[in-house]
Amino acid sequence: MEGGTMTMEDIMMTAMESVIGKKLSNTENQIHNLTMQVNSLVAVINDLLKKADPEEKLTVKEAAEILRVKENTVREMCKNDKIGYEKLGGQYRLKRSAIADYLNRHN
Repeated sequence: MEGGTMTMEDIMMTAMESVIGKKLSNTENQIHNLTMQVNSLVAVINDLLKKADPEEKLTVKEAAEILRVKENTVREMCKNDKIGYEKLGGQYRLKRSAIADYLNRHN
């Protein structure tokens, strides 16, 4: 900017910085809101798990529904010892308490 006069380039840069700043702020707000929603869901799930029998053994399908993942993901978690499980008759069974522990470690 020479002598107090803005060039077209200065005006465009200022406008772009303003738009980018607003978009970043909007994105940050969206991320914050999503984080709050996830934390709220985890709290609800943990509350529901506490009310249920913590020793109840769930199938892979039931665990997947609680964790909101695919059944294959639960099986992989078991194979990789990322979540506590037992094998009964060749099938994985997960205690509700193991699911709660997993959620608490990964929140």
